[in-house]
Amino acid sequence: MSNKTNDLRRVTTWGNTHLVKAESPEEAYKKGLKIGKEKEYKFINANHKEMQWSFVGIGDLLPIYENIEDGAELMWTDYGDISNKRANRFAISKDELIGNIKNKEK
Repeated sequence: MSNKTNDLRRVTTWGNTHLVKAESPEEAYKKGLKIGKEKEYKFINANHKEMQWSFVGIGDLLPIYENIEDGAELMWTDYGDISNKRANRFAISKDELIGNIKNKEK
């Protein structure tokens, strides 16, 4: 029996990214909160167990400075000074990338 008040219990966790149009970071934050709260719901899974999607907060706000179109840069990360060997590990094969998307569509 799991203890729902135990913060160390293991739970399936997802991170979702949503695009919002906003004139300021404050407006983007408010819109993000609204979206997150609206996505919360309870349901019964295939094993007849009650489940719940819970919004726990916003992990990042990413400003997009370009129009959204092919080739637009949406984000970047500064990994600092790392070896070429480590940098090459960021690349994922075509089959794995496409497989990841297909698995998410199921």
